[in-house]
Amino acid sequence: MIRDVGTICPHHQKPMSFAASTVPDAARMVIFEPASRWPDATALVFLYAASERTLTYAQVAHRVRTLSAAFVEQGVRRADRVALRLPHSPEFVVAFFAIIAAGAVPVATSPVLTESEFQWIVADSGARWIAGAPQMRPSESPTDAYEVMLDTVAGALETARPDPAARASVEPEPTGDEPAWMVYTSGTSGRPRGVIHAHRALLAREWMRDGWTGLQTADRLLHAGQLNWSYTMGCAVMDTWRVGATGVLVGFQPEPHQWPQLIRRARATVFAAVPSLYRRILKYAPDGSLGNLPLRHALTAGEALAASLSEAWMNATAVPLYEALGMTECSTYLSSGPATPVRAGSAGRPQAGRRVILLPIDAGTDPVDPHELGVIAIHRSDPGLMLGYHNRAAEEAAMMRGEWFITGDLAVRDDDGYFFTLGRNDDLMNASGYRVSPVEVEDVLRSHPVVADVGVTDVDVGDGVKIICAFVVQVEGTTAGADELATELLAHAARALAPWKCPRRIVFTHALPRNANGKLVRRALAMPDVFSSDG
Repeated sequence: MIRDVGTICPHHQKPMSFAASTVPDAARMVIFEPASRWPDATALVFLYAASERTLTYAQVAHRVRTLSAAFVEQGVRRADRVALRLPHSPEFVVAFFAIIAAGAVPVATSPVLTESEFQWIVADSGARWIAGAPQMRPSESPTDAYEVMLDTVAGALETARPDPAARASVEPEPTGDEPAWMVYTSGTSGRPRGVIHAHRALLAREWMRDGWTGLQTADRLLHAGQLNWSYTMGCAVMDTWRVGATGVLVGFQPEPHQWPQLIRRARATVFAAVPSLYRRILKYAPDGSLGNLPLRHALTAGEALAASLSEAWMNATAVPLYEALGMTECSTYLSSGPATPVRAGSAGRPQAGRRVILLPIDAGTDPVDPHELGVIAIHRSDPGLMLGYHNRAAEEAAMMRGEWFITGDLAVRDDDGYFFTLGRNDDLMNASGYRVSPVEVEDVLRSHPVVADVGVTDVDVGDGVKIICAFVVQVEGTTAGADELATELLAHAARALAPWKCPRRIVFTHALPRNANGKLVRRALAMPDVFSSDG
C-alpha cells in the first residue's frame, strides 16, 4: 500500500502569522468540517461509461480517517513527503487528504507519467513514501495497472483500525504556513520544479469562490480535468466541499460529442474545463444538444480564452462562461464571475482580497500606467502564493522583485481594472492547460541519434489553438525520409515524456535561429522568414 523509499529532505517555509482561531488545516476544512455539517449529502461522484461511484461526506471522512491511521501505523510522520502513484479515482482523493490528515505532505503526480518521470519526482521531492503501485509500468494495460493500485489502497481501508483522531493522537494540528501538499510544474530550466503549498492556501480559495466560481451548497460541479492538476483538485474538491456541494468527475476518456450528455447525466449546475475542450465540444456536439443544459454557468482556466470562443459558447448554450487566470504557484487570481461581468478578450479583474499589479517587464516596482504593457505580479503576502520551490532557491529568488512575485504573464490593464493577457515573458509552452518546458522536450529529442540540433516551441495553428512543435536539424548523412523520421522521433518522445509534453509536429530545417551569443531564439522558430524549412 505504501513503500518507504528513503529519508526526507528539509521542507521550505516562509513565516506567516495567523490567529489561533483562523489557523487553516486542509484536512479539517475540506474533509471533517463538511462531514459534520452535511454527513449524508453527496460529496463525490465518479461517472463511468455505464456506471458511477458515489460517496457521501460521511463516507469520505471515514475513509480518510481510516487510511490516515494506516499511514501513521506504518511509520509516516509529520512533514514526510508521500508521492501518489494512483489513477484518477475516488482513491486518489481519499489518499491525498489521508496523507494530509496524517501530518504528511502528498506529492500529486499524474498516472500517465512514464516510470522515469515519476521516479525523478520521487527523488527530487525527497519523498520517503510512495502510495499506490510503484511497480506500474507504461507497458502494462491501464486496467491491470489501475486494479493493482486500487487494491493496495482498498486493502489498507479494510485492515486499518479506524481512529477518529488519527493525527491528533500523534501530532498537533499544523500552523497555517506549514506545507500541506506539493505538485510539480514546468520551469524554464528544463526539469519540473516542486511547488510547495501551505495549509493557508485554503484561505485564498475563499476569494476565488466569491470572485470566480460562485459555488453554492446546491451546486453539482462537473470538472473535465484530472485530479493531479491543481485546477481540478481545487475546484472539484476543495472549493466544492467547503460549501457542501457535489463534485462530479469522469473516470473514463469521453469523446468531445459526449460531453453535453455527461453534463445532463451529472445534473451539473457548473461545468469546468479548459478552452480547448470547449472548442471541441462546440465542433463535435450533435445538433441541438447544447440547448437547455442544466448549467447555471461554466468555468474555464489553464489557457487563454479567445473572445470568439467565448462568444460561440454563449451563442450555442446561453450559459455564461467565466474565465480565470492562474498558475500552479498561486492557483487563480484574476477572473470574471457572477459578480464580475465578462469583458471580451479579458481574463477579468483581480479577485477581492488580492494584491495584483502590472510592473515594468524588466525591472522596477512601480506599477505601469493603464494601457501600458507590463508583467503581472502578485504580492508575497497572498495566502494562496506558494511557500516556495523545493530545493530551487535560485529560481525562486529570480521570481521575486522586492515584495512582488513575478508571474511571467504579460498583460495590459484598462481603466476599469480588467487585465488583457498577451502571452508570457519566457519560453514556457502551454499544452491543454499544463505548462511545459521546451528544454525538457529538447533534451529528450536530442538523445536520438539522428538529431544534430533541435528547438521546441508552441505554434499557433489558428483560432487560438497552439500545439507543441519540434524543429529538428538532422545529422548529416541521414538517409531516411522525413515522414519516417518524424514518426520515429514522435515515438521516441512518447517513450520518455507524459502525453501532454510530447510534440504534435516535427519540422525539419537546415538551421535554427540563434543570437550573436549562440543562444536559441525560440520565439523566432515559427517565423518562416527566419530560416528555410524542408517541410
